[in-house]
Amino acid sequence: MDRRAFLESVVAAAAWMPFGAPAAPARSGRKAVLVSMLPADLSYAERFALARASGFDAVEMQTVADRDTVTARTLLGSKTVSWADIDGLRFGKRLGAYAQLKNGGELRLPAVTFATLPLLTEASGGRVPNPYK
Repeated sequence: MDRRAFLESVVAAAAWMPFGAPAAPARSGRKAVLVSMLPADLSYAERFALARASGFDAVEMQTVADRDTVTARTLLGSKTVSWADIDGLRFGKRLGAYAQLKNGGELRLPAVTFATLPLLTEASGGRVPNPYK
């Protein structure tokens, strides 16, 4: 195909496009919002509906940590374990971090990623090492 034929085909294709029609936005991944960023006075169903109406694909629950314990909050409840019961952390390919428990089990830690480890280091009083130092 020579240059003239190419340009004619581009012009012909553009003529078939309706004027003013927005192009579909490019999506590189899923957008999520933390549940704590949504109004607390709404029910979970209303929070999820608000997140969807605002253009988010998912609502992430959260992990709350302090010097003594870590609490994984999910839609169905929460589970708190002592740092003394945690043998280490593992990162999955898709869902983030898991606490490997000394009893052989594991606990998913919502919203904990490799990038948020410095925050977990600070909250845990240094029990979780900061990989960036």
